[in-house]
Amino acid sequence: MLWLRKNKDGVSFLQYFNLIPFSITLTWFSLLLLIVWTVDFLQGGSPVQLPAGSLRERTKSILADILIFAGINGLLLYVLHPLRNPLLISLAAAGLLVTYCLTSGMRKQSSPYRPWILLIHVLLGISFYLLFGMLLMGKLIVTYNLNMTDQFDILYFVYGQDQAVVYSLLLIMVTLYFVIGKLLMRPLYSWYAANYYQASRMNIKLTGGEVLTGVYMLRDTDRRFVAASDSLNPGPDDKLYRISREKIEYMERDGSER
Repeated sequence: MLWLRKNKDGVSFLQYFNLIPFSITLTWFSLLLLIVWTVDFLQGGSPVQLPAGSLRERTKSILADILIFAGINGLLLYVLHPLRNPLLISLAAAGLLVTYCLTSGMRKQSSPYRPWILLIHVLLGISFYLLFGMLLMGKLIVTYNLNMTDQFDILYFVYGQDQAVVYSLLLIMVTLYFVIGKLLMRPLYSWYAANYYQASRMNIKLTGGEVLTGVYMLRDTDRRFVAASDSLNPGPDDKLYRISREKIEYMERDGSER
């Protein structure tokens, strides 16, 4: 749907969103993310030198964030309806904090239940986000005395009446997802990193010319450093390295794993 409406300040920036078809944009981002993931899978054991801060991994992360954000908000706007239920939101928030504490406490010990608790944690996070968005839309119905059930129509009508409200709503949802959501999903990111990267042997070349071969990547609380060891579960007799990221020239997966 394409429309432009003039006002005293010219054409509003938000109106340009209508020039970008939502479904087509989502499809192309999905295709791009699929290509990136396919290349990443095919090059999983490649001996090609990779930068310490992999552009490929950052690209995957950014694309995944955009897709998840667009998908959840598409569900919120086009499928769900306004719902004002503080009890459900409170229960989702309480469950989210409980699972966050549980998964954070399991970081130093392997538990067979952790993946299931993480799954529940993610589902509760999505539920809280959707319930909160539905609550805000319900507030708009009361404030503007609307008789609508489709949330996209509600947002479209409110934008025509008070653009600042739509900007504020968008800012709240973006903050909730990209700031608070990122903090709450740290246990999931830690689990993914531990299972996807930690089990692979790496070769690390330092700026001084020294090369550490066949070491395992370990987690380090300080992001300025990279921890590595000759053993996946290092003991007193195993070598443990703590390397400043500034001294790393490149990292690559050990070709002997292929």
